[in-house]
Amino acid sequence: MQKRDAEAQEGKPVTQKRELLRILRERRRALNMTQADVADMVGTHTGTVCHAEKGVKGPSLDMLIAMCQVLKMRIVLVPEEEMDDGK
Repeated sequence: MQKRDAEAQEGKPVTQKRELLRILRERRRALNMTQADVADMVGTHTGTVCHAEKGVKGPSLDMLIAMCQVLKMRIVLVPEEEMDDGK
């Protein structure tokens, strides 16, 4: 697992779409899963997962939640004023 992925999992805020998609892609790879594996488990096409990871067509909220469940990840929303991000 790369340093950025580890940092994101430790509660660092992700503020960019491309960063979120990169983390999902890296997590999939860390689990030795293919895009086809994720697509099958989510109930969609491989192309949908590919496009989501590349940011060609961002995943819908439902797809993002399903992908996170498959990848054993959580989406956590925290108000900015509660974040301790060192600013």
